[in-house]
Amino acid sequence: MELETINKLYLELSQIATAKTRRELELETLLAQAENASDQSKQIARLISENKEFLTLTMLLDEHPEDYQGPCFCKLCQSYSGD
Repeated sequence: MELETINKLYLELSQIATAKTRRELELETLLAQAENASDQSKQIARLISENKEFLTLTMLLDEHPEDYQGPCFCKLCQSYSGD
């Protein structure tokens, strides 16, 4: 074989060897989604930790201010839980 032909065949082979299958692309997508979900879980855990003290304080209230939209454990909100 001529050197030029060998070089062309080598180039084609290297493109095939580095190509990803559909399954590999799907797995990469699933991995990225799992990493994103993990990051979201960490953010939620951090927010809960930061707000735990505040939520404990809301337990001392009979009811929260009318315009308050956040999480609350005031006596009024606890009465809605049915526990």
